[in-house]
Amino acid sequence: MKDTIHSQTALPRVQRELKSLQVKWKGIRADDAWFLTHDELLQLLPDRETLDRHVNLYFDTVETTYRILHYQSFQKQYELLWQDPNQVNSAVVIILLLVMASVEVLFSHEQPKYIGDSSVSRERAIFWIEVSEKWLARQSYKHMHLAIWQIRCLIVFAKQINVVKKKRIWTESGTLLREAMSAGFHRDPSVLGEKVSFFDQEMRRRLWATIIEMELQISIDRGMPSASAGVPSDTTTVLNVHDEELEKNSRPTSRSLREHTPTSYLHISRSSFSLRVSLNSMINDMSSPFVHETVLDYEDMITKELQRLPSGGGSHRQAHGNGRRTMVRILLDIQLRQFLVMLHAPFARQTQTSSRYSLSRITCLTAAAEIVQLYSDLTQTGNFILLLQRNDYFRAALVICQSAYTNLITKRYTYYWYISAASAFLQSVLLPSESTKEKEEAINRVTKQYYRVLESQEDIGKAKDMIMPVHSTSMTSAKKFDTS
Repeated sequence: MKDTIHSQTALPRVQRELKSLQVKWKGIRADDAWFLTHDELLQLLPDRETLDRHVNLYFDTVETTYRILHYQSFQKQYELLWQDPNQVNSAVVIILLLVMASVEVLFSHEQPKYIGDSSVSRERAIFWIEVSEKWLARQSYKHMHLAIWQIRCLIVFAKQINVVKKKRIWTESGTLLREAMSAGFHRDPSVLGEKVSFFDQEMRRRLWATIIEMELQISIDRGMPSASAGVPSDTTTVLNVHDEELEKNSRPTSRSLREHTPTSYLHISRSSFSLRVSLNSMINDMSSPFVHETVLDYEDMITKELQRLPSGGGSHRQAHGNGRRTMVRILLDIQLRQFLVMLHAPFARQTQTSSRYSLSRITCLTAAAEIVQLYSDLTQTGNFILLLQRNDYFRAALVICQSAYTNLITKRYTYYWYISAASAFLQSVLLPSESTKEKEEAINRVTKQYYRVLESQEDIGKAKDMIMPVHSTSMTSAKKFDTS
């Protein structure tokens, strides 16, 4: 494949062109210093119709799994923002910027524009994230209120979605978890007594559950141990209730697992959390090689957890009448099933004709195919948030290619690039006479993607005004939020 790449000059040439545009853009962005007064933050918000669409999409996707914001409390501040923007805290504006950053890339564009190899939507989201981080850095760490913890969770999530400094995200999520522990989130808030309202206690439980779930999956995707391993915690499971039931002075009762609520994912997911942490620790323990019997024991545990998941009133392969319920059901399944792939993969890669290796190949391939199918089911609902948030579909696709190749032996973009290359390699083994042709076609497929991006470049000067509004020409916040 390397020889074929060297002989095809189009791919490295278009890569260099995109890289030079990206470097030029970064230089332009670095020229601006952002001042963070309340009025200047308000100027970064779009018109209400645009902001409404972002907020609605955020609650329809992100808040169906992780629980960071309480809808009714958020809505009160949101309405106040439009009535009198100077009456809301700057933290509310930062939360809105991060809400937009979390879902900006989910909006479809008939003809998306790019700056280098990054879309304008992604660059806009990155700008909002950077503004939020600069604002957060100026806040006191001595007395952090609820909004600050919500902002910190949203920053990690938005970075994950937009692939911002992906090599650091594992460190940042682990730091967030440890600092949450230092603030006592790992202890059940009921120990604080009546000086903390039940509403605030439950919000702490939700944030803790969100932090540990987010950190664990980031660790799994990064191939690193989780900071949750060995963490003592007595925080109880979040209540399976609707947000309107959780008011300042109420004490709602948790609903049945069969009843879907926005907290269903966190409520159900807690029961398998310890198992998933243990599995991740074992998989990333380089000092202890896998023992096949132990893998089979863990497989039984995973299977039992999968069987315990609520059916959701029908097969997850049937019509997707309820997008939120479908997303939760699929995520609960995938986060367990991914371990079947990782546990059996080392044995499935073996070429020896052993019954245990054959069993692992079957299990690994079946789990990988099921994961790909589940993601396919989810995309049919128009919900792409999990594809941006997780990497297990990529691992599953490679396992399928690897399994097909291994079977042949025993019988005798970056992700797009990897899958394309793996597919070409497999085809070249099946048809040796077509080897050169298949490799060239793999490179051409990727090159076409790069050219599509290059042909849709946004003018850098125009992009700067779109993404980073110039304060001197912006509307004043008073005019912008005048609803009369």
